[in-house]
Amino acid sequence: MAKQTYILDEPEETMAMFKADHQRVRDLFQHYKHIRDPRLRQQMAAHVLVALELYTLVEETVFDPACIDETDHKEQALVGDARKEHQRISGLITALRTCDPEDVACDPRFHALMNAVAQHVEEEKHAMLPKVEE
Repeated sequence: MAKQTYILDEPEETMAMFKADHQRVRDLFQHYKHIRDPRLRQQMAAHVLVALELYTLVEETVFDPACIDETDHKEQALVGDARKEHQRISGLITALRTCDPEDVACDPRFHALMNAVAQHVEEEKHAMLPKVEE
């Protein structure tokens, strides 16, 4: 039977990919913060939501399974914690997708999403990614 090959087999490439994804998300959030036109903000928010959904999909279908197969019980618990964070972020995304753009709650919800994502990225950077470098 062929050996399962994961993205983690190339830790430098994995790190570069995650750093690039994290930077892309930070850039999108920064761009959103500087937009004053409500319609443009709505369009940028939609773009951010798609980017976050794609990032989450890749993390959950590629990175997490590889971590579970290649790490110990403690590190596997970190994957479980990350999934909980993803669920929280997904809930915020759903709330934003169903939010009327004219609703004053949209902008605070988007800022809550930015904070949740920033916290997740920071925790991921300190908890998971250093393990990949070993």
